[in-house]
Amino acid sequence: MIPAGSPIRAFVALRLEPELVATMAAFQAQLRLLPADVAWTQPANLHITLRFLGDRVGPALLAELAPRLAAIAARTPPFTLELRGTGSFPPTRPRVLWVGIRSAPLATLAADIEASARAVGFAPAAPFVPHLTLGRIRGSRLDSGLRPAMRMAADRFWGTSAISRLTLYQSRLGAGGATYLPLEEFGLEGVPGDKN
Repeated sequence: MIPAGSPIRAFVALRLEPELVATMAAFQAQLRLLPADVAWTQPANLHITLRFLGDRVGPALLAELAPRLAAIAARTPPFTLELRGTGSFPPTRPRVLWVGIRSAPLATLAADIEASARAVGFAPAAPFVPHLTLGRIRGSRLDSGLRPAMRMAADRFWGTSAISRLTLYQSRLGAGGATYLPLEEFGLEGVPGDKN
């Protein structure tokens, strides 16, 4: 349920199946053993962001977006995505460690959400780059201990995940990290091959 009152930090995202989350958490555990200054994403928080909405989004704007998200979900068939490879960005001074995502329907879903967000008044977002954030580098550079570990996994196949819903989240930042609260969930109900 969308909270009334003050603006909130919000985003639209997909969750992975628990088995794939466990695989990602195991990889993070290996990386944590390396000497590196990284704020690791908690396994419970692993998600695929489709659209970050902002740090101070008013309830009225979220209430206007929610039915559009419901309509997108209603016409989008459930799909499967694949996690493969690792990397970091930006290229010159990496700040984010990620796992790559492959899925044709994902780009269409993100584009539909972007169009709906703009239609209700959100500013245009940066181009969508599908990825799963493992952690954020806190130091000024990618630690040399992490480089070989990430390079060795650059082409690794991690697994697949069925996607059957998208979620509108509130993000609360705290001393212990972020807490993600689902505000609305929308089941993907489209029929494969249906162009309507």
